[in-house]
Amino acid sequence: MHLGDIHFQTEFFAERLDSVEMPIQWLRFKPNKKTSHLLDFPHLFTPAVLVSYFRAINYSRMNDAYETARAKKAFIKVTTDKHLITDSRVRETLQERLAISTSDFLVLKIRRTHVLQDAFDSIWRREERELMRPLKIRLGEDHGEMGQDNGGVQQEFFGLVMAEALNPDNGTFTQDVKTKMSWFQPGSPEPLWKFELIGMIVSLAVYNGLTLPVTFPKALYRKLLDEEVLELHHIADGWPDLEKGLNTIIEWDESDGSIEDVFSLTYEFSVDQLGQPISREMGIPSRWPQSSDSDSNSVSNPTDAPSVTNKNRNSYVSDYIRWLTDISIQPQFEAFKTGFFACLDRRAIRLFDSDTLQSIVEGVQEIE
Repeated sequence: MHLGDIHFQTEFFAERLDSVEMPIQWLRFKPNKKTSHLLDFPHLFTPAVLVSYFRAINYSRMNDAYETARAKKAFIKVTTDKHLITDSRVRETLQERLAISTSDFLVLKIRRTHVLQDAFDSIWRREERELMRPLKIRLGEDHGEMGQDNGGVQQEFFGLVMAEALNPDNGTFTQDVKTKMSWFQPGSPEPLWKFELIGMIVSLAVYNGLTLPVTFPKALYRKLLDEEVLELHHIADGWPDLEKGLNTIIEWDESDGSIEDVFSLTYEFSVDQLGQPISREMGIPSRWPQSSDSDSNSVSNPTDAPSVTNKNRNSYVSDYIRWLTDISIQPQFEAFKTGFFACLDRRAIRLFDSDTLQSIVEGVQEIE
């Protein structure tokens, strides 16, 4: 099929194949030199259609997990029937050991007084088959309130847990005073497993069709899609003042004075890390210092970094963006990314551009 034919038939197929089967068939389809699937060209579809396909994929996976658990439960009920296993202790022990295989739902028991801790404890070391099941939340000190599907209890839980997870006082994320956007704390003192579990919480919400009361910069969604963050407009929403400052350097007319004399910048990336200013000379391979580093030299700042000049200003801006969105937060982001894909199919996520993915997570705009 030629690309022109695909354009011509896109609307026809979108109207008639908007079902669970089409996206599921696409996931199973293996492209070759002669044949391509229509969904291999996601730009031909509206974001709303792609979102419907994405949710169909999640629904299908959830339904499969649910039905598999129910089938095993029925089988085990027969095999552990009291007429077959007369010893009640043996029967109870067997049922307890098979609980993971036979649970219809992923049930999280959460106290309002320990929301994040209980969320971590509830999903830690969960098997993939458990995460794939429909989510139920028991929220409250006595675990008396149950939330399922799009109920208010689920929404309340995710609101509470993300507010605590992204609280700058916890040392995992920072928050821009002006934009209110959250970003990874460079060199965070918190263990990487916490970032992975926070990513899993986001994954669970998206998988279950919920949006979160969070604000992340577009750079995060580009990185989750394995897209590079290289340009000034890639950081404009998250760091508007920095973007303006770097843009001023790029556009500076040296007839108004040399960059060295006017800006007096050195070729360094600098950030406040838990109240301590940390700098590194860019262009030199370097591991960003972590708070757990015991070597005192690891947090020493450069004293002889070269100046930013007219000749190297473009490289300076490019490197600064890369250090901001990659090098300084790499371990934390990679752990978060691992958790983010705990429930979500990587190929299905690539149906989206960064704007649509952000809307899926944050519900920031209506998807048309």
